[in-house]
Amino acid sequence: MNSTIKIPSCLLLAAVLAGCGEESSVNVKEAPLPPIQGVFIDSPVAGLTYNSPSVTNGKTDSNGQFDYFRGEAITFSIGELTFPSVAASNVVTPLSVFSTDTVFHPAVINSLRLLQSLDVDGDTSNGITISDAAAQAAVMELAQGQTPAEFFASDDFDEKVNQWLANAGGANTSLVSADTAIMHFVDFIFEQYNSTQPLAFTPADFTGTIYNPVVKGAKASIEMWQFTPSEEGASTGSFTKLVDGNETLVGSYEFQFGNRVLVLTTSEGDTPSKHYLISRSHNTVNNTFSVCSTNDAAQLATLVLSCDNNDDAYNNILAFDEQQAQNELVKLSELAEQTGIALNEEFDTDTDTFFSSSYKSLSDEQGSGPLYFKSGGSAIINELGQLVLEGDRFTIGNTLPGKESSPSDTTGVGIYNLSEGFTISFDVISHNGAGSLSLYVDNNTTSQSNSVHADASKFYGKSIDETNLPVGQRFSYTYIPGQDVNTGTELTHPDARGILSADIKNSYFQIRTDSAALLVIDNLKIETVATDVPEVEPPVEPPIDPPATGEIPTVELPYTNDFTTVTGDIFSVDYQKIVDSQGNEVPMFSKTGGSVTVVENGLELDGGRFTLGNTTAGVETSENDTNSTGVFDLSRPYQVVMDIVSASDPEGDNKFQIYVDNNTSSSSKSMHGGESRFFNELINDLVVGETLVVPENSLPRTLFYNCVPRQAVK
Repeated sequence: MNSTIKIPSCLLLAAVLAGCGEESSVNVKEAPLPPIQGVFIDSPVAGLTYNSPSVTNGKTDSNGQFDYFRGEAITFSIGELTFPSVAASNVVTPLSVFSTDTVFHPAVINSLRLLQSLDVDGDTSNGITISDAAAQAAVMELAQGQTPAEFFASDDFDEKVNQWLANAGGANTSLVSADTAIMHFVDFIFEQYNSTQPLAFTPADFTGTIYNPVVKGAKASIEMWQFTPSEEGASTGSFTKLVDGNETLVGSYEFQFGNRVLVLTTSEGDTPSKHYLISRSHNTVNNTFSVCSTNDAAQLATLVLSCDNNDDAYNNILAFDEQQAQNELVKLSELAEQTGIALNEEFDTDTDTFFSSSYKSLSDEQGSGPLYFKSGGSAIINELGQLVLEGDRFTIGNTLPGKESSPSDTTGVGIYNLSEGFTISFDVISHNGAGSLSLYVDNNTTSQSNSVHADASKFYGKSIDETNLPVGQRFSYTYIPGQDVNTGTELTHPDARGILSADIKNSYFQIRTDSAALLVIDNLKIETVATDVPEVEPPVEPPIDPPATGEIPTVELPYTNDFTTVTGDIFSVDYQKIVDSQGNEVPMFSKTGGSVTVVENGLELDGGRFTLGNTTAGVETSENDTNSTGVFDLSRPYQVVMDIVSASDPEGDNKFQIYVDNNTSSSSKSMHGGESRFFNELINDLVVGETLVVPENSLPRTLFYNCVPRQAVK
């Protein structure tokens, strides 16, 4: 059987979702499935302790392998030193542990250095083995309020680890260098998994004449290189540099660092000389690369990091045909003349790269996150290098994309200073003449009031039609400080929304289309008047007062959750936390059975069930309960709202069910009796692509929700 449901986002006022069958076999237990084997790699790491809901104090074997079940969170540790929990999968690396796509994230670098330094024989080429002595010696001294992820990224990581490293049974008495650690990891995943680095070159493209539009001084010109691979598609070969058809430089080449660096070697006498071309950005539509060029003798990882940390000057391009090289030469001249442009986006890349930090990052700070972040839906870049929005939204320049904006915000968390005005513009390629387009400042939700600017945060919101967005023309909006975002100088007009706060000098944008819309745009540009952007001061979370014994702090409604933006383990306190009656922090979400997995377009339930807001997830509810253990006050009427992305039930008799104050699959096991199950519909009756609204309900308790599937549900 294969009945599936996918839920991308939920407005859950206090509900737990599940796909369920009937209760006829409630006492029948199926044999447990065999565990899946995953591997933890820097090289394969043996001797790591791991814990999950199904395994206690497991150890990775000589091949770095561990047992897990789908949907579980798993935590790796070395004695007292504990890594952040991560969703278990067939391959776990420090990249997944720290939820990042860049090897240059400080926590990733330090974890690689630690693992390689602990190897008992000091030879990481044959794998990494951590001795029992490491577990005895390892110490993790967290500052007050510091998380494990923050510990690994801290400036004093070296000092704290080197205090005990010599007693840990490894071959090193101090941490190996960052360059050594990064190079080993990059080379290993490339050689063993063919995992290239972001923005990697394709060696097969480097055959014959390569064109190099470049700016030198005040002049732009095109240089040419002739590449001859040692064999077809090879990563090594010979090259010749041509000027006016004459050979001026000859040598050999090799791709390194996961194919992201092209190393050119020439010999003058007996002394070889190396020159490095490092991919800085990749236009996947025209297949051109912006590159950093250097003769620096520093370690390769340092050179790549230096390239990443500098703004993309876009003044040194590699192109693979002459006409494209001429086009790039024109662009070089045009870009040199532009001033006051905060962002110029042509969307000439693919979707995955676009939403990664390797494409454009928030800042030049090491490990900085991606400039663009999906805040809802699944925006894509089409094959023509255009942005397609179909019921999607994304933010530009938000340094805290995982935190929802709210009316209580007092500071900005963006990278643009809009206090003196701005202009945002783009080309309208096509649309379906339906739905609406909304543009926001300092708001990553769908409610215009959820911002430090209140309703003014939604500075543009109109129907998508030929009047507002004529196809083939350029849309442009300019904000003038002191004027209403919607009505301009008419501040008292009935349609006025308000004025953006001039005190906020760290802002970000959100672009959104509703579910009825299909809009394709290109050549997005943001221009600002102010250029001085102060450093972002992260908002300080107010301390949670410990409750009186027996009292559970409530979570305010409405409660929303968009699973399409999740990057971590939803079943951990690192994702969302609540506080139980003893003042302990526990996860907001708890899995109670089957498979519950975050996928790209939502939350997938495959025979799975989970609770939301239950402070005692490990205790089964029963008909004898007299008090609720939930965090939501549902004593007034409420609704549960969610989008149904997909639903499949070939047998046709399985159901999707929602319970309240019940974490079992039997509706009677609750203080509410059979009424605890307040939604019970066939999976095939759910309408894919529409929003499910569960009718309002009212139960006079502080509650939690449970989803129970008897069959496979997504």
